[in-house]
Amino acid sequence: MSSVDSPTGAQPEALQPWRPLLHLTPSRSRMTDPNGLVWHASMYHLYYQCSADPRAAVSWGHATSPDLLHWTEHPVAIAATASESVTAGSVVEDLHDTTGLGGGAPALVAVYTATDPATGGQHQALAASADGGYTWQRLPDGPLLAGSGSGGSQIRDPRVFWYPPRSCWVMVATPVSGSVVQFWCSDDLLSWELVGRFGPFGPPQARWEVPDLVEVPIDADPEGRSRWLLALSVNPRPGTGGSGMVYAVGDFDGRSFVPTQDGDAFGPFSWVDHGPDFYAATSFAHDPARTGPQNSPVWVGWLGNWAYADVVPTTPWRGVQSLPRTLRLARNGDRYRLVQRPVPEIATARDGIGTRLLHVVLPADTGEGPVRRRVPGAGGTCLEVRIDVEVGPGASAGVEVLASADGAQYTRVTWSQESGLLCLDRRESGVSGFHPDFAALATGPLEGSPVTEGPAAGGRRVRFAVWVDVCCVEAFGGDGETVLSAQVFPDGDSGFLSMFAEGGPVVVRELQVWPLRPPAAPV
Repeated sequence: MSSVDSPTGAQPEALQPWRPLLHLTPSRSRMTDPNGLVWHASMYHLYYQCSADPRAAVSWGHATSPDLLHWTEHPVAIAATASESVTAGSVVEDLHDTTGLGGGAPALVAVYTATDPATGGQHQALAASADGGYTWQRLPDGPLLAGSGSGGSQIRDPRVFWYPPRSCWVMVATPVSGSVVQFWCSDDLLSWELVGRFGPFGPPQARWEVPDLVEVPIDADPEGRSRWLLALSVNPRPGTGGSGMVYAVGDFDGRSFVPTQDGDAFGPFSWVDHGPDFYAATSFAHDPARTGPQNSPVWVGWLGNWAYADVVPTTPWRGVQSLPRTLRLARNGDRYRLVQRPVPEIATARDGIGTRLLHVVLPADTGEGPVRRRVPGAGGTCLEVRIDVEVGPGASAGVEVLASADGAQYTRVTWSQESGLLCLDRRESGVSGFHPDFAALATGPLEGSPVTEGPAAGGRRVRFAVWVDVCCVEAFGGDGETVLSAQVFPDGDSGFLSMFAEGGPVVVRELQVWPLRPPAAPV
């Protein structure tokens, strides 16, 4: 075990490895944004930015999975050179060899931002793979796209996909500075035309990064309609600092994006995840089971925050990806909200029948602190927890996961009737002194439904689920319309689970808990 430099001077002792079971992590490197997510030859490929340390040049690491649950780490796919760091980008399957790089056969093509470590200069670059994404050859003819038509300013983070209505490739990218998205079109992935812009919105100091543009189905729509989702990563995050993600709902015609509603973050944008640790999410390209207007695309985000990404106390690895999530839109009047859910494959990690409790009444506290009920036989560091709870007037209720035997350490996920907020509290979660902003409370809105009878009459009924994976906690409120994600670093014996209530009567209608462990890998 080893310690890390701490900006606060604190040195955590006896660090745990904290290696998740279900979340993708590197074996011995620094992992940040996922890039180039693509389904090809019955395999999910996830590339990611990796480096030996924060000062080293960035390469693309590579992992594959047949089911989004079991991941195999491969050698570095596109390695950094003395003149090029390999940063954000995307991978497409060029079925008709529009580039000519496949010699007349289909090929995988990566379009990415190349950064010169010495000068900081950036351009868009191309690489091709003829063996299904395991080895790559760079395009030898120099920069693909050095700048935009707006004063020569550089762009970065290309998201590329095929747009059938216009029979062309579309690139969505962001300038190096400013809050703008640009849209480019190409017939061959080599020559590009700037065809549209979107923005600016929000605080001028917030940089837009890693755009994703994907068609998302509307839940339970009788006509099977869909809308386009434009997602952005924002750094620094307005209001709280650090980094975060936003999305806008709208229409796209291959050249321009037109938002169809206002957001709750800034302009037309709403928050993707209300927790502190979700960034740079990218959707998988070419997944036949999950693309098109009837199906839910899947994306994966980096479970991290640029405020403290380089000092989290893990060793020998650093960095983790989120659980893969399906994307749908839920209608609320004339508005749509993004709904995210862990992919159904994650349910196969349930180990046994689990624990189920029904109709547990937690009385109002007596002013001496919250009411806790430990869930017997349901602890552990890798869990799925689902709760359906009625919360009386003025009360709050939820679960404490990764709790210590004495109850002094825990990560708490609760809903407050007074505020109408789902809360993820990691202030007492364990090791946190490596950065002053880590120990914090995150909140997101969750409406619930009225309770008209019983001990919690006059309150609200809410449902939420929590996935716990050693050092990763992802909470999904309702049907997935409110999500909070966070890293935590518990120490000691922190594997207990408790129900929690404060301020008033609470009725836990149902609590379900499953220990999680990846099943045998598919053959």
